[in-house]
Amino acid sequence: FLEKAPLVSFLSMSVVPSRNDVLFGRGSISVTHEGNINFRSIVESRKKEYIEAAWNEKKKIVISIIRQIQSMDPPGRFLQRDPKSEGVDIKAVLGEGRWVPVDEEKAASKVSHCLRERMKE
Repeated sequence: FLEKAPLVSFLSMSVVPSRNDVLFGRGSISVTHEGNINFRSIVESRKKEYIEAAWNEKKKIVISIIRQIQSMDPPGRFLQRDPKSEGVDIKAVLGEGRWVPVDEEKAASKVSHCLRERMKE
């Protein structure tokens, strides 16, 4: 239901995360990163709407969250650790730019998963 990134080679570039990027993974880096904090806030604000939406509307909500992240200044991206950096200290990874963008399908999967998680009381 999402368009693929037009340049597959773009996905293989290592980048340094910006403040608006959403970092995939576990641990303190993805929990404390400013982009992930903003992402969780956006998702939390849309959960009720998502839960009550029809199936075709859920997709639109997911896409709108992705576009909201992408429209920030600087544009937010959905990033995962570069597989080539396995075994490298994660704190050093942030400074070395060992992150790569994911395609929209994977970003949508993350957004959908987060929207389905239990709502805060």
